[in-house]
Amino acid sequence: MSDRTLITGFGPFLDVKDNPSSELAKALGRQHRILEVSYDAVEDFIFHLDPDTFDRILMLGVAPGRTHISAELFARNTYGQAPDIRGDRRNGPIQEGEPLLLGTTLFGEDLLSDLLLDTSHFRLSLNAGSYLCNFAYYKGLTAFPAKQVGFLHIPPFSQMGFEDQLRAVGHLVVAAESCFAKV
Repeated sequence: MSDRTLITGFGPFLDVKDNPSSELAKALGRQHRILEVSYDAVEDFIFHLDPDTFDRILMLGVAPGRTHISAELFARNTYGQAPDIRGDRRNGPIQEGEPLLLGTTLFGEDLLSDLLLDTSHFRLSLNAGSYLCNFAYYKGLTAFPAKQVGFLHIPPFSQMGFEDQLRAVGHLVVAAESCFAKV
């Protein structure tokens, strides 16, 4: 089952030279991809991703101001104001004619219960931001409606150490694989 879980992280952007999401994605022991922080790169990744190679995607991104791991419950159909690392700036809806909000398909009731019990590491979040994290999440949810898709914002390792994050996110991944193995 673990070979059917895809983890994504992001590369460097702005002041984040060593993106902790890429290090965590690599360390989780699942198939993983590190995405460039650009709209074109994310669109290319989603477009070329073979849905027969995975059952679930857990996307990771860093949120420099947060001190806990945030399980993002929604992705919004809107671009933010900041340009990506290639200087591309977009506005308006991400996908014309699609819903304003899409809810996670990974964090089901059982998994949410686990997350709520682990308040030392996790918080639920209603805002995936307005940058590439939200964009990738929304694109993943619309491209793969029959798959489990979720997004976690992680804090910098200076706020929560690598080992603590690896343990917490690793537990979540195993729990997600177990939940969906029963279906």
